[in-house]
Amino acid sequence: MLSVSRLFINDDPAPLGLDDAAPALTWWLHSEQRSQRQAAYHVLVATSPDLLEPGKADVWDTGRVESDRSTYVPYEGK
Repeated sequence: MLSVSRLFINDDPAPLGLDDAAPALTWWLHSEQRSQRQAAYHVLVATSPDLLEPGKADVWDTGRVESDRSTYVPYEGK
């Protein structure tokens, strides 16, 4: 099984503020098994941890995106 091990916004692992209207998201993947690959992603952005569920995210919910892309995914939320 794959899991996200690190998150980045515009190549920064801990941005304090952004002046970019469309930052790029990147994530590193980790697996204990060999030959694992990402086939899709689902990004959720919310104003509260309680809203980080599909269908509840109040800022951005990509839905399932069939893609192996994990670098420089453009942010398209509010």
